[in-house]
Amino acid sequence: MAALADSAHPELSSIWSQSTWDMVISGPNPRVVPLTHSVDVIENNDLRVTWGKTGTAGSGGNSLVCEFKGPKENRFYYVGFGAVSDAERYTDADAVYAAAASGVEWPSLIPQMRGA
Repeated sequence: MAALADSAHPELSSIWSQSTWDMVISGPNPRVVPLTHSVDVIENNDLRVTWGKTGTAGSGGNSLVCEFKGPKENRFYYVGFGAVSDAERYTDADAVYAAAASGVEWPSLIPQMRGA
């Protein structure tokens, strides 16, 4: 889905790649609303990450979807759900970035439930 959204709506990945963005609202009350990105790796300019979006859901915990660069500039999409904290969502993602950088063949990482 991330790849489809990226190709079908490149404006989303363009917005999600910036640490700040001005949202232009038209209509009867036109205005510009400045937005600040809440994805730590975007805010901190992690050059491995092209774009990202976080989310939080009651039973789904903390989530993150992002595109990152692997070896030879290959594009990978990371989607993680169920992190128990904001920090853990990035720790989980960082482990996947490190695996890609070390040359792990994809998709050899098999998702497992936490605590399994």
